[in-house]
This record gives sequence, C-alpha cells and structure tokens, in this order.
Amino acid sequence: MSVSESAPPQRAEGAGRRRERPPVTQQEDWATHLRPWLGEACAALELADETGDVDTIHALTGIVASGVQRSMAPISSYLVGLAVGRGMPLHEAIARVSATVPVRGRD
Repeated sequence: MSVSESAPPQRAEGAGRRRERPPVTQQEDWATHLRPWLGEACAALELADETGDVDTIHALTGIVASGVQRSMAPISSYLVGLAVGRGMPLHEAIARVSATVPVRGRD
C-alpha cells in the first residue's frame, strides 16, 4: 500500500473543533486492524493492494463532515474515487472537492 507523506487538506476555517486524533496510519490499531481490513477490502473488490494516501483521504472526509454535513463525508470519498478511476490524480481530486467546502463564518 502506498501512503503518501503529503499534507492533508486544510479544514475550513472554524470547522472541526473536536479533539484531533492522530492520522489513521499512526493510530495504534493501524497495523493490527485497519491495514489488514484495507487489504481484505481491496481483495474483495479485485483491486491491487493500493489505496492511495489514506491519511489525506480521511482528512477530506473530516473537512466535508464539518463543513457540509456528516452524511456527505463518505459520498465525497466515493466521488474522489470516481475521479481517480477516470484518471485524475488523487491529490487533485481531493483538492477540488476540498475547494467546494464552504468556509464557515464567511456568510
């Protein structure tokens, strides 16, 4: 699995005031639970064991959940996946979706 070292997208101003957790790949259950599950999910979908930048994808869902609505977080990941499947680089797709999240307090 490739896990990029790039910085995750930035949260919208004022969004996500909850306690910050470490990136997914640095959580204590990454190697024992999360990473093995990702491998199983990839195998079930007949995908190469390549999920991209897990931490940046996860950060995007937090931005969308805080800035749009929680229910849209998984949908944002799905849309990014569609774009990547059609040839858009992962980080470009994430940046484009992140740019659609309103900045709170600006209205």
